[in-house]
Order: sequence, then structure tokens, then C-alpha cells
Amino acid sequence: MMMKRIISISSLLILLPLSWSCTQTEISDDGRYGYLTVGLSDLKDDIVMTKAEAEDRIYRLDIYGSDGNIETTVENHTEVSSENPLKLLMDKYNVVATNGQRGTAFNSPCFQGNGAVRIYAEKSSSVNITCSLQQVMFSVHFPEDEEFKSKFSLYEVSVSNGQTLTFSSSPAADDPAFGSFDDIAYFEVPAGRTLTYTLKMTNADGAQYSVISQGGLSGAGGGAGRYLTCSVKINNVEYAVQRIGLNFVIYDNEHSVVADSVEFNTYDGL
Repeated sequence: MMMKRIISISSLLILLPLSWSCTQTEISDDGRYGYLTVGLSDLKDDIVMTKAEAEDRIYRLDIYGSDGNIETTVENHTEVSSENPLKLLMDKYNVVATNGQRGTAFNSPCFQGNGAVRIYAEKSSSVNITCSLQQVMFSVHFPEDEEFKSKFSLYEVSVSNGQTLTFSSSPAADDPAFGSFDDIAYFEVPAGRTLTYTLKMTNADGAQYSVISQGGLSGAGGGAGRYLTCSVKINNVEYAVQRIGLNFVIYDNEHSVVADSVEFNTYDGL
């Protein structure tokens, strides 16, 4: 009997330290976590928008750790709030908020912003992020009166950053590269690059006009040296002076002839 009692007491003594050790490990893990809340706002000077549009915009949150890897992603930023904070390990984080997809397309703006925050153990931290438009917004407007429309059978503007989007009076319904003048184009333009636009019009008599304009240092055309000036063609014949500045071609519709072609070098002043 004595031996059985001793064995039972020894077993109890062994089990107690094991149970205590597991409890201590769990507390230590929890103590490494803190909580994150996120505040978002849109840079309204960046783009004309209504208050409702700004408030309805849903952002994806990508949370990067100090190692540069994504720790977690939240698809809807409204799911992170003071009542429902995000639980994260102690670390420095970069929170990137994104709405939309970067790129060049009609009616597809991309807003983005980021903010840095440090998470402390068992404390709540917050980060406020201001998001702005990441592309160049481009829209085109022509007169809407019947007199203008009666003089031209077709008019369109093609805008390019290497990828072309075309505003047209008769857009192709099944081609995403074509849009109407009610659409808005968004272009991703790398630093140091410019947008090129080409205007093409066909009047009621069938005469075709085309105008190409680019930045002075884009280096993609004729004219003086490395400067692209412009192109003004009527029925595929070049009439522009093609020099830096503003190029004007005066066309006499009544007699169907070019009356004059001049250039003003705005770089040196008029």
C-alpha cells in the first residue's frame, strides 16, 4: 500500500509542471500581438467626385511587414474598425490601400495610398491614409449642337502612352480601346513620359483632317532636331511647319484650299 501511494504522488508532481508550462507558452504568444485600425480619405483635389462616390469606394488593404512581405490582406477596408481591429504581431508595417487596378483603360480609375505604423504588444495603433488617383485622367468634348454634327460625318481623338484609347463619334461597341465622348480615359504615365493625341475628322464633303500633338521632348516625329513639333494633315498631305511651339494651318472651307501655315515659338515667347 505504501508503494502505491508514493507512485501516485510522484505522478501528480510530474503532471503539474507540464500543465503550468503549456499555460505559460500560450500567454507569451498572446503577449506578442497588438491591434490595428485604419482611417482612409480621398485627395479630392485630385479628381472631381461627389461625396457619395468617395464614401462608397471600397479599398483593399495589403499589410506589409518589416521584411517587405505581405503579412495579410483585407479585401474590404470597412471590416477593420475600432470595434473590429486587426490583430497583428509586434512589428513595423506599411499599409497599402488600393481601389481599382492600375493600368490604361476607359472608366477604370485607380486610387492608392499608404501609411507606416508600428504595432505594440497588447496595444491598439492606428494609421491614417490619404489616397489619390494614380493615373492621368483624360476626357474629350466636342460641340453637341446639330450644326456642328451636320458638318462632320466622323470625328475622333486617339490618346496614347504606348497603349492607345480612342474617343469616337461612332465607337466600336465590342472594342474596349474605343469609347464615346461620355467616357473618361485613365492612363498610367511613367515619369518623364508624355501623352500623345491624334485628332481625326472627316467633313460632310469627305475631306479628312488629322492633327498630332506631343510633348516637345518626346522625340517621336519630324521637325527640328530631337523636338517633335506636330503634324497637321488634310487629305493625307502635311501642311504643318513642324517646329517647336504652336503650329497653325488655316484652311478655306469655301474654296477647299490651305490659306496659310504658321508657327509661333512659345518656348522663346510670342
